[in-house]
Amino acid sequence: MHQSARRRTCGQSIIETVVGIIFMIPIVLFLFDVAVLVLANTANDNLAKQAARAAASAVDPNNANQGTATVGQAAAQNTVNHFATSGFIDNVQFAYMVYNGSAVTVSSALGTPPALATNDPGTGNVAVTIAMEARAPVPFPGFNTQRVFWARAVEPIVALPPAP
Repeated sequence: MHQSARRRTCGQSIIETVVGIIFMIPIVLFLFDVAVLVLANTANDNLAKQAARAAASAVDPNNANQGTATVGQAAAQNTVNHFATSGFIDNVQFAYMVYNGSAVTVSSALGTPPALATNDPGTGNVAVTIAMEARAPVPFPGFNTQRVFWARAVEPIVALPPAP
């Protein structure tokens, strides 16, 4: 009798473990999705910062080594073009730029940037807005796994001569 009671207890423990694992697996997969999306958003923020730095420091060799909106846009676009996407980042686009008070609109297939992204950062600054489309690796029924992240970075333009 003593051995059969021990067997029942052992069997009950196995059943409880299996049932617990069944509930834990979706939770862990959801946390994995969240982690991937957070990392994609962080990568987008870093890319926007790098693109803004490139635009702020780009100089035109034909214009007395001064920065212009055209050269800044080309430098920011080059930075975005050289971004290495991963299996979870589907699309990255340079969406909008304000260079020293003048807006440079770049068409984005990921939609229009939020209203805050089009604000003028002021004279002597450049603002770059990047759109990134990321995909959660574990699709859950009823939820859209595609997310578009917007990032905006502002940097002072160092390619302009000092104001008199």
